[in-house]
Amino acid sequence: MRGARWLVDSLRAKQPFNKELGQHFLINDELIGFSVNHAALSEQDHVLEIGAGPGVLTEALLNSKCKVTAIEIDEIGVLHVAHVGDSRCYVLSKRNLIKITEDENVPGFQNVLLQALGTKKKLSIQTKDIKLFKGDVVLLCTDGLYNELGEEYLKKKLQEGVSAETLVSEVLLQEPKDNITAIIINII
Repeated sequence: MRGARWLVDSLRAKQPFNKELGQHFLINDELIGFSVNHAALSEQDHVLEIGAGPGVLTEALLNSKCKVTAIEIDEIGVLHVAHVGDSRCYVLSKRNLIKITEDENVPGFQNVLLQALGTKKKLSIQTKDIKLFKGDVVLLCTDGLYNELGEEYLKKKLQEGVSAETLVSEVLLQEPKDNITAIIINII
């Protein structure tokens, strides 16, 4: 890792810094390292990162052996997704639920991953770009949510305008077998 300061300076040289766009770059490698270490991430954890920016934190997460799904929506409304693991990114668009990411489980073994961050030198990171439109809904969720609820139910609830908190609460009532995280982004 060359360092956060080098990466941010390189990016600023190509694109002017505009704080109004929410560009608040972490530039202290020690602080980033402390944050990741303090989180005590393990191979069972999955980080859903929104607005990955220059990738400084993402790079530190990649070295922690956890699973990561990072998304960013650019100024023209394109959703950029980078993914390793078994969490999912969905987009509800024009009443259709589109699964953006593919699970990376060993066939027949739901909780065994083909690859995970920090476990081998060269990862095959899934990347996809999708144009978003006004009214679209983006859902990031861990397998604890989609395995308990199913895609048809998720589609119905997203069409109704459900909150992420409500989805998680519904799953918690069922005494789930896995961790549950959900983030919903409404495109306005």
